[in-house]
Amino acid sequence: MYQKFALALVLVGLTGCGKFSGPRGDASRRGGSEEFKSSLRRGAGAARPAALEVGASLGLTANQEGIVHLSIDPASLAWAWVTFDTTKVPVIAADASLADWARAYIGTHSSELGLKPTELVSFDRSTFSPMDHLAFVTFQRSYASLPVKGAFVQMIFSRDAQGQHRLREIINNSYGEIEVTGESSSPNPQDAIAATGVRSLENVGSQAVIHASLNAQGQYSFRYATEFQLKDASEGELFNVTFDNDTMAVLEAYSNRMDARHEIMIGAYNRSYALKDEELRPFALGSVRLTPTGTPIDVDANGIVNVDAAQVTVSLVGSKSAAGVVDLTVANATDFYSFTVNLPAQGGITKVPLAQADAAALNAFVAVHDITEYAKRFLDPAKAPLLTTGIQANVNLNDTQNLFCNAYFDGQTLNFLRAGNGCGNTALINDVIYHEWGHALDNVTGIVTNPNGITDSAFSEGLGDIIASYKTGSSIVGLGIELNDPASSVRNVQNVRKNPPANNAEAEVHSAGQIIGGSFWDLRKSLVAMLGPKEGADKAAQMLFTHMTMTDRFLDSYQSLLRIDDTDANPATRSPLYCTINKAFALHNLTAGVTEGDACVDADQGLRVRVEVDNGDGLLTLSAASWLASKIIACPGKVTACSSSAPGYIEFVSDANNPAVIAAAPMSKRLFKSSANVTTKAGEPMTFVGLDTAGKVVGMRTIQFKTRDQTTDLSKKLR
Repeated sequence: MYQKFALALVLVGLTGCGKFSGPRGDASRRGGSEEFKSSLRRGAGAARPAALEVGASLGLTANQEGIVHLSIDPASLAWAWVTFDTTKVPVIAADASLADWARAYIGTHSSELGLKPTELVSFDRSTFSPMDHLAFVTFQRSYASLPVKGAFVQMIFSRDAQGQHRLREIINNSYGEIEVTGESSSPNPQDAIAATGVRSLENVGSQAVIHASLNAQGQYSFRYATEFQLKDASEGELFNVTFDNDTMAVLEAYSNRMDARHEIMIGAYNRSYALKDEELRPFALGSVRLTPTGTPIDVDANGIVNVDAAQVTVSLVGSKSAAGVVDLTVANATDFYSFTVNLPAQGGITKVPLAQADAAALNAFVAVHDITEYAKRFLDPAKAPLLTTGIQANVNLNDTQNLFCNAYFDGQTLNFLRAGNGCGNTALINDVIYHEWGHALDNVTGIVTNPNGITDSAFSEGLGDIIASYKTGSSIVGLGIELNDPASSVRNVQNVRKNPPANNAEAEVHSAGQIIGGSFWDLRKSLVAMLGPKEGADKAAQMLFTHMTMTDRFLDSYQSLLRIDDTDANPATRSPLYCTINKAFALHNLTAGVTEGDACVDADQGLRVRVEVDNGDGLLTLSAASWLASKIIACPGKVTACSSSAPGYIEFVSDANNPAVIAAAPMSKRLFKSSANVTTKAGEPMTFVGLDTAGKVVGMRTIQFKTRDQTTDLSKKLR
């Protein structure tokens, strides 16, 4: 007979080990040459222009091409971002290959785009459809049969309900015309390792490339180079390092280390060990064995497993979500952490206290499961295999470089350092786990991939931060990074950082990532204000995760969000949340020169109107509700402004409509009642306008009233 048991994890208690002192996680303390360390701080994707410039159509009128907006890359003077009015561009023949059509188009516009069709290389996901109304054709660029690092061109097509395609956008990051200098022969791997100054590295792969960089004149220069994948034999960390073939200079270097140089926020509890917010959690989707070497038995999503045994071996490995955890203090890199528990004869809940298991291992397993399940709410697992395959997490790493306060993704596994040097164990801080898991998700999403799957380090760092912040609902990342200090943290995504970075310190890859992190946090704040805390946060997360499937650089995030929000397959018209998206990203200078003013106001999608009483003859008593507004007014018709002198003007009032009440409960949805009956007719529109406490328009919505079917209206029969 099998008994049903619920396995749950209780994480309790931690002991401190001294006051924090000294800098933490600084790449300069890793060892190695100054050139390598400096390149590591900058990360990948440094060859970006300061900002795109609004350009003319180079003699092509909008009527000829259907061009709505054109941005120029100032470093190459080539088209960088072009949008088209899909009502003015031709339909692509149904039997035509989009890839062939895109090649032909590029051939007729090679001078404007700065490349030739013969330089275009297809790959596995060259043709990709992330959403029903969108199709992407992406080409990587080669020159002299060598890949140009980070160079690509994307043709983005709208697809209507009839399956017809029209060109809607071009994203061109191919760097314009190329003239390469330097030595074409690749260096010896041992010379490359020696150039880093880190003796413990070993070569695991390489490829010859052409590397683009911005010179002092703000133009692109190109060198023959070789990209090596170098793995640290002592710690397992993977570095992608690109060397100039001629001079052996380090052109680019990156890994995916958390690099928590300030404060950090994560935890092995609800959020962080430092908050002591432990809670009972199901051991979801793990496994148990009746004997230490027996056949694994899956545990379900509620932590329930059917077994007939007095004792089982619990193993932190499952077939879904959190794939497994290795505790490097008690096991080698191939053994998942396990421990034995006694099961009560009568069944029921079995608690695993800290004394019986390692808190870092338990917390990492639960946290990876939680962030995976969170992402599944917004992202189709078919577009990101990580959501179903899970990932290995290594905990309690001993840091031979004495960095501590750190964690990293090595291209395959998540890695978290033990406590030391005044730093908390990073596997006990959920924000850190979410951040590193974000790197792993970035590694398998997007359009263009390199051997490590991440083409823009600053983008990846920003994604890690914002995924952590969206999951916790807090802008603070890494809470409790200093040992037992709940006020310490790593970064804050609520910031005013702008592109381009102001100085070398801000250009450091983790710092530069705050630009895109701040943009997405501002977007979330605006959507929460409009739609409320749950719907707004979910809308922001849906846009974030969807955009990751079609975006590789943070400079492209703004355009991606606009096409995700598009409802009519035409970039010439504003999407429903255009103003909200533009204002959030314009604060960080990421809108390709398109900055809207206060007059740009989206429809308030959180505004709701209800008929309280139908008085007959079109005379209605209405109520309205809004998260965003502190006052609501209305006028007959579909109008862009509502004046108090307009015929039929009416105000909606509320007891909560005063600054004191709003300040006390800013995230309460306020209900407003009409100050008088509203007269309207079936089919006639009425525009409702939301105002803030200063009388500024914050949203509007037009509603048409329809005739109600009263044949089954019980109240009418009872009169």
